[in-house]
Amino acid sequence: MLRPQDGAALGPALSARERDCLAHLASGLRTQQIADRLAIKPVTVEMHIRNAREKLGANTREQALAKAISRGLLTL
Repeated sequence: MLRPQDGAALGPALSARERDCLAHLASGLRTQQIADRLAIKPVTVEMHIRNAREKLGANTREQALAKAISRGLLTL
Protein backbone atom coordinates (compact mmCIF):
# COMPACT_ATOMS: atom_id res chain seq x y z
CA MET A 1 0.00 0.00 0.00
CA LEU A 2 1.14 3.53 -0.65
CA ARG A 3 1.86 5.54 2.46
CA PRO A 4 1.07 9.21 3.04
CA GLN A 5 4.14 11.39 3.50
CA ASP A 6 4.34 14.15 6.10
CA GLY A 7 6.93 16.22 4.22
CA ALA A 8 6.34 19.54 2.53
CA ALA A 9 5.24 19.46 -1.08
CA LEU A 10 4.78 21.85 -3.95
CA GLY A 11 1.46 23.68 -3.97
CA PRO A 12 -1.24 23.68 -1.29
CA ALA A 13 -0.76 21.10 1.44
CA LEU A 14 -3.10 18.14 1.56
CA SER A 15 -4.80 17.36 4.84
CA ALA A 16 -3.96 14.12 6.60
CA ARG A 17 -7.39 12.74 5.70
CA GLU A 18 -6.98 13.69 2.04
CA ARG A 19 -3.63 11.86 1.98
CA ASP A 20 -5.20 8.85 3.74
CA CYS A 21 -8.01 8.65 1.20
CA LEU A 22 -5.57 8.91 -1.72
CA ALA A 23 -3.33 6.22 -0.22
CA HIS A 24 -6.26 3.82 0.13
CA LEU A 25 -7.47 4.72 -3.35
CA ALA A 26 -4.01 3.96 -4.74
CA SER A 27 -4.07 0.54 -3.10
CA GLY A 28 -7.18 -0.28 -5.13
CA LEU A 29 -9.94 0.29 -2.60
CA ARG A 30 -13.30 1.67 -3.69
CA THR A 31 -15.06 4.56 -2.00
CA GLN A 32 -17.20 2.36 0.28
CA GLN A 33 -14.18 0.29 1.32
CA ILE A 34 -12.20 3.43 2.15
CA ALA A 35 -15.14 4.75 4.16
CA ASP A 36 -15.36 1.49 6.10
CA ARG A 37 -11.63 1.50 6.88
CA LEU A 38 -11.61 5.13 7.99
CA ALA A 39 -14.98 4.94 9.79
CA ILE A 40 -16.43 7.82 7.77
CA LYS A 41 -19.29 8.11 5.27
CA PRO A 42 -18.68 7.47 1.56
CA VAL A 43 -19.73 11.04 0.77
CA THR A 44 -16.97 12.25 3.08
CA VAL A 45 -14.42 10.10 1.25
CA GLU A 46 -15.60 11.63 -2.04
CA MET A 47 -15.25 15.12 -0.55
CA HIS A 48 -11.67 14.44 0.60
CA ILE A 49 -10.72 13.03 -2.81
CA ARG A 50 -12.37 15.96 -4.60
CA ASN A 51 -10.55 18.45 -2.36
CA ALA A 52 -7.24 16.68 -3.00
CA ARG A 53 -7.91 16.74 -6.76
CA GLU A 54 -8.58 20.47 -6.65
CA LYS A 55 -5.46 21.20 -4.59
CA LEU A 56 -3.33 19.09 -6.93
CA GLY A 57 -4.87 20.57 -10.08
CA ALA A 58 -6.07 17.16 -11.25
CA ASN A 59 -9.18 16.41 -13.29
CA THR A 60 -9.42 12.75 -12.35
CA ARG A 61 -8.62 10.47 -9.44
CA GLU A 62 -5.88 8.89 -11.49
CA GLN A 63 -4.27 12.26 -12.21
CA ALA A 64 -4.48 13.14 -8.51
CA LEU A 65 -2.69 9.93 -7.59
CA ALA A 66 0.02 10.50 -10.20
CA LYS A 67 0.59 14.07 -9.05
CA ALA A 68 0.62 13.11 -5.37
CA ILE A 69 3.22 10.43 -6.05
CA SER A 70 5.37 12.69 -8.24
CA ARG A 71 5.30 15.42 -5.57
CA GLY A 72 6.30 13.01 -2.83
CA LEU A 73 2.96 13.09 -1.01
CA LEU A 74 2.56 9.32 -1.35
CA THR A 75 5.32 6.73 -1.35
CA LEU A 76 5.44 2.97 -1.73
